[in-house]
Amino acid sequence: MNTSTLNAPETQHSQATRWEFQVAGPDMNFVSLQTNDSILLARQVLQLSGHKPVNEYLVFQWPQCGELKELQLDESVDLNAQGVERFIVFRSDRSYRLLLEDDRIEWGTSQISGRSLKLLAGVDPEEFAVLQDLTHSADREIGNDEFADLSGDGVERFKIEQKVIRVEVNDMPVIIDKKEATGLHIKQLAIAQHVPIQIGFQLIMERPGQPSKVVGDDEKIHVKSGMKFRAIPADDNS
Repeated sequence: MNTSTLNAPETQHSQATRWEFQVAGPDMNFVSLQTNDSILLARQVLQLSGHKPVNEYLVFQWPQCGELKELQLDESVDLNAQGVERFIVFRSDRSYRLLLEDDRIEWGTSQISGRSLKLLAGVDPEEFAVLQDLTHSADREIGNDEFADLSGDGVERFKIEQKVIRVEVNDMPVIIDKKEATGLHIKQLAIAQHVPIQIGFQLIMERPGQPSKVVGDDEKIHVKSGMKFRAIPADDNS
């Protein structure tokens, strides 16, 4: 994380203590700043982070445990509270409402990325998917760098799901529950999903353009969707 320190000229009246806070835009890439004031107005958040003129921006406070809250420009925040206060700023004149897993959220612009939705939900953007609930068609997955439009009629709804890893074992589909798995775990999942193999079979990973590789029971590999495996009796050399 980048850290910037705002160094105001020191005087005999300046406080030795400095308070840290974090500011981000709609991309939610936070930058750490410091101030001599323990009580900070929303307009000061904008001024100290270089967002001017302040009347063209919205400021939202994002507590460590809590929902986004829009602040009026002269509304204050106590930086003495536990944890580092976080603020998200938008160059906008209005906010938009969305539902994320049934939680109502106010957002300061008409576009929101899949990554921002996942961060608001408190999940790892690489481990989870976000789906936009579309009334008259199939749900749409919003990638980390893709955007959903909040400006239409009604309130847009989103849900979070853990990503599914789909592989094949002996040409049959198998869902893997984590990105790092041992050969034994892959066989156990395949058996549970009705692939006709035995736990003592040898697991072989097919690698396009490369020789196949035996995956030992205790060997952990990185699993991706689309991978193919063969499971054969241990004494079968075919």
